[in-house]
Amino acid sequence: ATHAIVWASREDVRRNKGRKFDARFLNISNPWGDKRLERWGGHAETRFFDAAHQPTAPDTAGAHAVELIPLALYGLDNPKIPSLLVDFRDGGNPKRREMSRRILEDLARNVLALSPFGDIHYFLGRTIFDFVTGRRGMDINQPSRLRAYTQLKLLLSLDASLDPALREEIGRRVERVSLNPLENDLEAEARLARAQYASLMAYARRPNGLAARLDRDRRAEMVPLAHGHASRILFRSANILSIGLYKHREQAGAQEQRRVLGDERQLAFHRRFLREVSKSSPVVEVVWNIEDVRRSLDYVSRAGGRADAKTARAAARIFERTKDVETRRLCLNCLYRIDSETAKRELLRIYRTPGLDAALRTLSGKYLLSALREEQRIAPGDAKAIMASVGQ
Repeated sequence: ATHAIVWASREDVRRNKGRKFDARFLNISNPWGDKRLERWGGHAETRFFDAAHQPTAPDTAGAHAVELIPLALYGLDNPKIPSLLVDFRDGGNPKRREMSRRILEDLARNVLALSPFGDIHYFLGRTIFDFVTGRRGMDINQPSRLRAYTQLKLLLSLDASLDPALREEIGRRVERVSLNPLENDLEAEARLARAQYASLMAYARRPNGLAARLDRDRRAEMVPLAHGHASRILFRSANILSIGLYKHREQAGAQEQRRVLGDERQLAFHRRFLREVSKSSPVVEVVWNIEDVRRSLDYVSRAGGRADAKTARAAARIFERTKDVETRRLCLNCLYRIDSETAKRELLRIYRTPGLDAALRTLSGKYLLSALREEQRIAPGDAKAIMASVGQ
């Protein structure tokens, strides 16, 4: 919950007349015996409760009606003290608390030119003040109040479960609290949002609008997939020298764009997932669904030519941190399919692991020899080691 309303029944107001009221954390005046509540003519709601004082339907046996009067509305998005947003009896109460924060900050910064980092006396005084008000539950200088008001405005505009009369009453009181003369009211914000949405839809329907922009962005996204580092440096230099007038984009149709970018985004997802798995737990199957891990390893294996060294190291770590035989086989296949020196180095290291299962050692040796025959990228030292140890 982000907000809460405190209610009082008309019967309790009369019954508790003269009773002591603890306003700590509530920061409102004593409601017991308040003459304004005794002759209350504002918003009120009638609700039904059973014998155990639990809310119930009106037709429930033994249900009795209780007239409830709203006292205050609070924002709960705060570290210690609820922020008073609406006081239904004293409209100036929330405004004074909002002004307290502005006065403390503006007076210290703009009038006295004080800073917590430049004046030790101000720093100590401010620290003691914040400590005392926090301990006593005083709603003064709350930094979360503005966020709570924003959330409340959004709630009033979207939540249809609130009583219309109560929503209108809260909205009217919230608008009074604002200290910013340039801030729009709720109706103006709604009109502005509808106008912006209509402009967005009109832009999306134009032939040179959203569809054309997506086409340009996708063709620009395909550049790293079609060109190496040196070519991209040249493209970037041309963009800078032309003051942004030239930006290289690949020439591809819509279907080709979706296919290429879809494959690349899927590969990026599986790469991130495998790296996260490899860093998270010493035993993979304890934390992760092993089927998800297998699925990602299988996808990276099939797209091994586009995988990178970080993914190869992740697959090697997963091999070390799982006891599942099928997953370990997929890790070996993944390292074989990734055409990089790092992948073959990790595969050779696994082959040399003492105590490795014989079937897995045989499989890793087979993959290393196949990589040599296929002339995959292997460091010269690793190639000699493969011939010396595996090729015997």
